[in-house]
Amino acid sequence: MRLFFSLVVLSLLAIPLVAQESITQQTNPPGLQWQQVNTPNFRILYPKGFEVQAQRMANTLEHIRKPEAVTMGGTPKKISILLQNQSATSNGFVTLAPKRSEFFTMPTQNNNLIGNNDWLDLLATHEYRHIVQFQHSITGFNKLVYYVFGQQALAGLAFVSAPQWFWEGDAVATETAFTHSGRGRIPNFDLVFRTNLLEGRAFNYHKQYLRSYKHNIPNHYVLGYHMISYLRKKTGNADVWENISGRAWRMPIIPFTFSNAIKKESGLYVKDLYKEMAADLEKKWKQELDGLTFTSSERINNRSTSAYTDYLTPQILGDGRIVALKSGIGDIEQLVIFSGANQKKSFVQGPVNQSGIFSAAGSRVVWNEYRYDPRWRVRTYSAIVGYDVNTFEKKVISKHSRYASAALSPDGNKVATIETGTDYQSKLVILDYSTGQKLKEFAIP
Repeated sequence: MRLFFSLVVLSLLAIPLVAQESITQQTNPPGLQWQQVNTPNFRILYPKGFEVQAQRMANTLEHIRKPEAVTMGGTPKKISILLQNQSATSNGFVTLAPKRSEFFTMPTQNNNLIGNNDWLDLLATHEYRHIVQFQHSITGFNKLVYYVFGQQALAGLAFVSAPQWFWEGDAVATETAFTHSGRGRIPNFDLVFRTNLLEGRAFNYHKQYLRSYKHNIPNHYVLGYHMISYLRKKTGNADVWENISGRAWRMPIIPFTFSNAIKKESGLYVKDLYKEMAADLEKKWKQELDGLTFTSSERINNRSTSAYTDYLTPQILGDGRIVALKSGIGDIEQLVIFSGANQKKSFVQGPVNQSGIFSAAGSRVVWNEYRYDPRWRVRTYSAIVGYDVNTFEKKVISKHSRYASAALSPDGNKVATIETGTDYQSKLVILDYSTGQKLKEFAIP
């Protein structure tokens, strides 16, 4: 009876596995006409008009199906893939009950996430690895739970017995290996981790995984990627994580089963493996600094709080002041202006679409914000918002749009942006700052 109660609790706690974050109980407008591409191993569901990309994804997923599963227990059974083209968010996830994956097809303009990959290709390689992980988790005691209590109970035990950093780190390592880019090749991905190690802040495993309100610590994607990569290099065994996760999932009700499985494969418990991995990276990154000559720089502002704070994408205004995006553990995202070393809060933004671009010219600044349909939660928009730091006037340049990234012309009267349609085709667009009217369009074949 106690075991049954525990399984029920686990099933209630089971959550979707996400590439970033997602809400699975969202709805589309009822007018969408859904179609499908059926292959031997995938059922691709897509709105009418998205046929070209649906066919391409069907081909891509069939192509990577066996190679991506070689090091994680074997190829999964047939699964449904939903291509969501009504959303302006760039995301994807895999979940159970029912088992499926959803790709949000709006390409991100953040080069620190996408690199030089095609967006749907990146989603396919990353999310399919999660599908493989779920299939591999149906083993031993988990398999019994799966047949008796269903997919939600399986998800609960699978998540409890393997840490989040394993799920996402393994998927990031796979996306890096199977594409020409991937986050493992992008320097910004481990920027915070690298900075902490080079400044003597290695922390311990538990703090690195669970993070901190006191120190800026990267998310579990970064920790997981380096843990996955390091142990493969250390053991020379490409299947090492298949063996570890298999042991953990065969008997998930035993405490510390994942760490014990790592011990069997490497001779180290998980906290010791992390310590060794961090020391190895610190040595490597210090060697890369040897012989480098750094350009001179001047600090604009002094640290005014002990809470970690970011000042991102600083831009010079027409009068010489500097405007930047400030955020951190103690601050919601906002515009701040520096006059010398003096900092002044200027404007609190809405839900920012993090495209990695923020632009200023004269006294005006522009950025992208999300907008939400009040009824159909899958349907979202990416608007362009402007602000004049002298007149304190906010300007919504576009509302129900699919614009990502925004750059002002030198005179501040025009905005260049990227528009992506629901057919996955993008173009460069020039807008009038005052009216939002399209002035020019440039095709991007």
